[in-house]
Amino acid sequence: MTGGVSVTTETWENRIVGEGEVPPDQLLANPENWRIHPKEQQDALEAMLGGLGWIQRIVVNQRSGHVVDGHLRAALAISREQPTVPVLYVDLDDDQERMALATLDPLSAMAVADATKFVEVLSTVAQTDYYTDLAEAGKVMLADLLEANAPLAYAEREASGAHYAEHDRTPSEEPRSPLRLVQLLYEDEEYDRFMAAVATLQKASGVTPIRGIVLAAVERAAG
Repeated sequence: MTGGVSVTTETWENRIVGEGEVPPDQLLANPENWRIHPKEQQDALEAMLGGLGWIQRIVVNQRSGHVVDGHLRAALAISREQPTVPVLYVDLDDDQERMALATLDPLSAMAVADATKFVEVLSTVAQTDYYTDLAEAGKVMLADLLEANAPLAYAEREASGAHYAEHDRTPSEEPRSPLRLVQLLYEDEEYDRFMAAVATLQKASGVTPIRGIVLAAVERAAG
């Protein structure tokens, strides 16, 4: 036993039995699928698929025909009238299918993010021709990710005694990212007031990202 997990030297069974390209409307949604996909996630995934294309296949249990992983990708493909989607077929009995359905996403969610590295990757992408040619939805997705993670990365750097070195670089050493970090520090009471005001403006304007709300408010105040 290691950390409460039984360790075995047996070879892990390969349950992958095939692959193919199939029309998305022929896929069967799993009746026990427990995932709910909010619009924000739908928009982000659609932007990724539009910018990168297919880099991960939909997983289907060959025995039951049920989708095990990739329900949202299948649904988006149907809504966007994609002729086919890439599928990876696995061979699972009912209990194994249920186990896979229950654990795939939670296991991925157990990973811990290195916010500093994540922000560096996002910033690097934002300096490329790929970012310039990216559809607006993709740029919004990247900006949202940077907005959410930049403060965490800053806190990590401060805690480790490291500091951002952008001011030490010359333009020839590294191109400037088109994304910029603006940080606001509030006391608890001020933060609660700020977030309440943001929620009110989000509901009234339909603008979701906080940066958009703040920019619009500042521009109105500036006349």
